[in-house]
Amino acid sequence: MLQLNLFSNQVTFASMPSTRFQGSKRKYLPFLANLFADYEFKTCLDAFGGTGSVTHLLLSMGKDVLYNDILKANYVNAKALFIEGGMRLGVDELKSLFQKKDGVDYKQHISDIYDNIFYTKFENEQIDVITQNILSIEDEIKKSEAFYCLFQTALIKRPYNLFHRANLSMREQNVQRSFGNKKTWDTPIELHMIKFYRELQEYKAIQKPGKCYFANDDAFELRTDVDFVYIDTPYSRKRNYSETNYFNFYHFLDSLVMYYDFKSSVNTGYAHKPIYKPDQSWFSAEDEEEAFKLLLKRFSQAIVCISYRDDGYPSVERLKEILSDTHKDIRIAMADGKYVLARKGGENKEVVIIGEPISV
Repeated sequence: MLQLNLFSNQVTFASMPSTRFQGSKRKYLPFLANLFADYEFKTCLDAFGGTGSVTHLLLSMGKDVLYNDILKANYVNAKALFIEGGMRLGVDELKSLFQKKDGVDYKQHISDIYDNIFYTKFENEQIDVITQNILSIEDEIKKSEAFYCLFQTALIKRPYNLFHRANLSMREQNVQRSFGNKKTWDTPIELHMIKFYRELQEYKAIQKPGKCYFANDDAFELRTDVDFVYIDTPYSRKRNYSETNYFNFYHFLDSLVMYYDFKSSVNTGYAHKPIYKPDQSWFSAEDEEEAFKLLLKRFSQAIVCISYRDDGYPSVERLKEILSDTHKDIRIAMADGKYVLARKGGENKEVVIIGEPISV
């Protein structure tokens, strides 16, 4: 359990399960909690929800949260984590997903499209079967819980936990390694899924006082009637350059959610066969600066908290100026932190920029 000093008493919340996503704010939760405690609000929007770490924090503080992420797999994960009540999927139900069911005509979409790209032939065949069995589950929450276990397994068996390169050979080469864990990569899918089932079961057994709602939408289309908006966009280091391209990093997980429909979206011009454009961005505006202007104007009636980094584009100072057009009492806070895949020698700092609405 993680203890935080909030307000005049101590608020306790359970630690999130470990995440394997780029940009997760899990390690910054104590830092963010102490910042959030300075503001009065009840309803929240986590507009680029990702792993759900900040949604977890806000729920643990007793807030009502709308979690949103444009990636379908993240949306499914969030429902598995934050729907009220304990685990619905039984462990025997989970284990039954590993085998073919009589009378079912199983497709081989993963085996056909991603042969020798991310996983071994046997693992691809397993993923085909498990995915189709999950999609046959009628209960949407059970389905989300099963997908959560499969997604975590798919990530942990990948070098860098990413799908932006066709690099199965990196797993299979018998060489001395300075990163990764070949034993983890080679552990059977079933064992990983049971492990992640237990983690999710333990997490869901702890009730969080806030209530969660879910959206899978473009951030520019979301509702605005909330008190507080947390914004954690993908970072860019220069104009029109997405340093962290989540569409490209995690397309494979979305292909599992869209199993029966994703084949027509596969881009065969790239070795890793993404289902999204490899250069797809989080915005459709002219550039990042214009996108922030539009986004912050949309949420001008709410407290806005932007998670950022000190080398981002637009610069921290420029982003402060943009926020000042729609908000007041702008506050900038910095936490020490090193990004896992930062360039050699780079000590990037996590920055939070908060502003209150000029008028309510």
